[in-house]
Amino acid sequence: MASSTAAAASEFQGFRVIVTGASSGIGLATARYYHERGASVALLARRKAVLDTIVAELGERALAVGVDVTNEAALKSAIEESVRLFVGPRV
Repeated sequence: MASSTAAAASEFQGFRVIVTGASSGIGLATARYYHERGASVALLARRKAVLDTIVAELGERALAVGVDVTNEAALKSAIEESVRLFVGPRV
């Protein structure tokens, strides 16, 4: 059983996942699913304070980004920020 748990924990290691609506419901479940399996996860939603609490619980490899996804410019900026923070600077 331990080996299947370890395999699940690394199934998405190295992946970077952006999840919208991540402060509750299916979005939160999706973010947890990928994070528990090793992915770095950017959680996007309007309720930044809620996301901050979730990210504190998840720990490393989790990022909270407050954004209203109905605002196209704000969404684009949030995605760019997520990519920049996960990938880091390119020299």
